[in-house]
Parts: sequence; structure tokens; C-alpha cells
Amino acid sequence: MTKKKYLEHEKELNEKGFTILKQIVPKKDIKAFRKLMDDRRNNPEPDDQRIFTGNKTMFPMGINDPKFDMLTKYFTYKKLNTFLNKLTDNKLMYCHHFDIHVGHNIQGDWHDDVQAYFEGSNYDPQMAEYKKQMSVCPLNFLEEYDGERFQIYRMCMYLQDHKGKGGISFRTGSHLDTSKMDVETPDIEAGDIIVFDVRLLHKANCYDTVEENLARMTLFMCCGKVNNFTLYHYHGAIKRQSQQANGAYHLALNVSKVLKENNYRF
Repeated sequence: MTKKKYLEHEKELNEKGFTILKQIVPKKDIKAFRKLMDDRRNNPEPDDQRIFTGNKTMFPMGINDPKFDMLTKYFTYKKLNTFLNKLTDNKLMYCHHFDIHVGHNIQGDWHDDVQAYFEGSNYDPQMAEYKKQMSVCPLNFLEEYDGERFQIYRMCMYLQDHKGKGGISFRTGSHLDTSKMDVETPDIEAGDIIVFDVRLLHKANCYDTVEENLARMTLFMCCGKVNNFTLYHYHGAIKRQSQQANGAYHLALNVSKVLKENNYRF
């Protein structure tokens, strides 16, 4: 990635709250990931940790399941890692939040992906209480402290195209001002990865037919720059994923090995 291109992505991420890294995932990997996820959906095993919502199957902590070992490739794509390391001054931390979504038939509500309660976050009372159950940070997530600022990002890897419909919508700029109402629904091609600030308000969209919604497959991963903001989020993410999976959180050895090899702290 050229310096000019990096700066364009960084500016877009800081101002709008998201940017799209094009064609990160090779076609052969897209095909293999889709087959793996479809097989796991259609051939469940008793020890599978999964959540069903209509036609959607979500595997919280799925990356730690040996059956999903192939998905550790997410941490190995050079273009993605180069961008993330530049963004975080080579202080890149995996935030233990990895969701596998197979199928989707629910029009989502606006929400952020912050896994902690931060001072100044302006949540309604019910959401504030939910966030506090995960982690409470005394820092205001819109301010800087000792030269550090909030730098936690969510990555969405799409394994199918979304043009005009489906995919994801963002309220641009809402990571800095929740009153922002301008909505953008970007066109996405299979293999693209969207990087967005976890504070950014977003929602999932669905298609008109069951068949189209069942075919949707998306992988979500989270990382940030090593600092106090990220550590509070990190602990909240672990607690949330443990609750979703109804069990203790354990980072699999094969995952930790791949993270080390690719300069992710954890």
C-alpha cells in the first residue's frame, strides 16, 4: 500500500468512521471459507456453540473452535495487516471478538460495537446498563489522555457481493457525534474488508428473499491500538463472548500462534 493510499484510507476512517480495503481475500479462500461455514451450518455437532436467530446462525468465539481453524487466515493477509499496523503505530492488539455469521434475515437496528461503558458515551439508560455489565472505563472515549485516543476497529470480511441491497449501512461521522444522521450503504464485493471505528453507528440490511439471505456469510474481527481505551474494551469483549457461548473464554493455541506470527498482541 502506497503512502498516499494509506493516508486516504486513514482520513476516511477518521472522518467518516469507516473505509473499505478492496479485494483482500483471494477467491480460493472465499470459496473455501464459504464451504466450511455452510458445512458447519448444515451439519451441527452436539458441542457446537451457536446462536440461532431466524435464518441466521452465529458462532461466537468460533475462531477458537478447531473446526474453524482455516479462518485464522484472517490474521495473515498482508495488505490488511500493513494497514492496521500503520494505523496503530505497530501496537496492534487482537480484542478477542470474532463473530461468524452465516445467513441473515433480520433488518438490524442502529448500534455500535463498543464492548464497554465509557464516560460521555451518551447511551440511553437500558443500553448504558448493558455496557456497564461488560466493562466500565472512567475515560471519555471522545477525548485524548496522555497522547492516546480511542483506536478500536471492527473488520467485516464479506464472502459475497452486496450492491444496492443487503450488506451494512453506516451513519457517517456518528463515531464522533451520535446526532449525525447521514446514511451510507457502501457497495461491497466478495473479498473486500470494511474497517470501521467500533463507535460508529451501523446496522445490517437484509434482502427480499430467504434464499438471498441464507447465502450471506460474513466474518467479523476486532482489534485496536494497545492503550487503556482498548484494554477496557478487550475485557468487555471477552465477557460478552463468554456469555454468548455460555462458557469460559479460552484463546485456542493455534490462534495464538498465528497472532504471534503476524504481529498481533493479545
